[in-house]
Amino acid sequence: FFFQAEDGIRDHCVTGVQTCALPIFHGDKPLNLYPNPAGNQVIVENRMGVISSIDFFDMMGKLVLHVPLAGNGRNHEITVDISNISSGIYCAVASDGNSQQRARVIVQR
Repeated sequence: FFFQAEDGIRDHCVTGVQTCALPIFHGDKPLNLYPNPAGNQVIVENRMGVISSIDFFDMMGKLVLHVPLAGNGRNHEITVDISNISSGIYCAVASDGNSQQRARVIVQR
């Protein structure tokens, strides 16, 4: 579910054990995904350096897609095939092995 935090500048997507905290006003997002809403693929704009994997969690906190990136985790833009997940709202979590960055993505078909 989504709610407005007390600080007035965050929109939180709580998914069981995962939380997506996204700026909703001006400023850079740590993880940028587009297009959003997405269809069969989403492009991840890599600002982390090396991304080792991207995971997609549904609103119940269930992992629905794990994408290991191996060699292409250094690319500035990474195209991810999301055609196997249903329409809905997801929390995308990019990991570099030490830290994680999150973003909310809407899948519409």
